[in-house]
Amino acid sequence: MNDKAPSNNIPWLPWLPWLDETLAERAIPPVGGKTLVVASDVGGEHDSSEYWVVSMFLCDPAKWRQWEAGRRRLRRSSLKDGRKISYKKLAEGQRWRSHTEFLEATNTIPGLLASVIARKAIKGLVTFPGMAGRLQQEGILKTTWDDIGFERLTRVAFFVSYFLSKVLRPRQEVLWISDEDPMFANDLKSADTASVASAWLSRFVNFELGSIGVCTTKVDEGDRFEEDLAAIPDMVAGALSHVLTAALRARAKEPGSAFSIPCKAKSIWAWIVDPTKAMDMVFIVFDKTQDGRVFSFEFEPVFGGVAWPQPRS
Repeated sequence: MNDKAPSNNIPWLPWLPWLDETLAERAIPPVGGKTLVVASDVGGEHDSSEYWVVSMFLCDPAKWRQWEAGRRRLRRSSLKDGRKISYKKLAEGQRWRSHTEFLEATNTIPGLLASVIARKAIKGLVTFPGMAGRLQQEGILKTTWDDIGFERLTRVAFFVSYFLSKVLRPRQEVLWISDEDPMFANDLKSADTASVASAWLSRFVNFELGSIGVCTTKVDEGDRFEEDLAAIPDMVAGALSHVLTAALRARAKEPGSAFSIPCKAKSIWAWIVDPTKAMDMVFIVFDKTQDGRVFSFEFEPVFGGVAWPQPRS
């Protein structure tokens, strides 16, 4: 792991020292050779979810040959019509029949799968009120963002940059592949997103990097490669929002009570807890107590439910 911790004297990020310590204890190894690719997606944005999730898969292109062979087999057979693999549409027959084989192939890719789950009641996790307006006045942002939109953009850019900083090597090239997201809706928004991510990465890394590229799955040339890579964090983010929302509502009724989730969430959850994967996994949760205090914890998904810790003082 990159041994430089982010500067901890950021007044609006009081949880950052804890996150630095948590990941330092994990001792996650560097990822990638010449190039490191990070695919990201967001989940839980539908009204029925209590949690917003960003999931990121950081990997080395030189190490995904077995996955690529399996992916191409699927694309030549059960997914030859080019349909997109996504959590939202996973219950559809052909996608459902194919997703297990897709995930089994994904098990072979070493890297880091990191997810940050935040209770939707938390409004300002990585920004403060008026931050977007101030940056616009200073000419740092090229287009107008309201506080909600800028918080969302900054959450994704912050955590992509933060987890990148933990596995990067000097002079590595970086390619960030995002799903087609509102923060890339036009050229100005794309430029602001890249600028915010670059600013955070520069703060977190104390060595020279190679080239840094940012694109969305819109660049896919027809073989669905970018779409399929982004499907990995997409399915994880969707399942996490489903499972944690169900667990929260069951706990509100009776602590320790059982809860039900859709079959697709059960299937992805079973893959998440499968210990045979070549990748490391990190799950960070930001939650809120009934009296409004924000607390954070790392959790390890297990078969049969979610263990809920007591808030840290």
